[in-house]
Amino acid sequence: MRLCNLAIALSMLSFTACATSFEQALVSYGDKLTECNNIAKTNNKPFPVNGWFNSLSTQDKKNVVLFISMDNRETCSQQERQNLLDIAQSATPEQLKHIKLLVKNGNQNEFIKLLDINEIHKIQSTYSAPFDSLRVGDELGLFE
Repeated sequence: MRLCNLAIALSMLSFTACATSFEQALVSYGDKLTECNNIAKTNNKPFPVNGWFNSLSTQDKKNVVLFISMDNRETCSQQERQNLLDIAQSATPEQLKHIKLLVKNGNQNEFIKLLDINEIHKIQSTYSAPFDSLRVGDELGLFE
């Protein structure tokens, strides 16, 4: 989805004299999103299940997997996203509006607001790379 938004943003935005660094930051962000997506596709590492995770309801397990997946993807592209936002401060208000929509962080905290964040961070500390949440959910039997 973000890759489609990135293509739209590139075609919609008209750049000024400092466009070179802005365009480079936009391309770097797009490249990083692609890299993070490729990492997720090839990450076959087993999800680290522990006693706390096993004690959760199926829905809570799904929420934990989804939260970690979304957070890991955002962390993967965090530096390039921030660089783009920093450079975009010189953009026109209309351009800035599109850029902020493009790089808007998800609200994945909603998925885990009633769960123990420390336990989630324990799992995430050993599983910090982007991954395919559907594959993991399927492997964990969360879709039965």
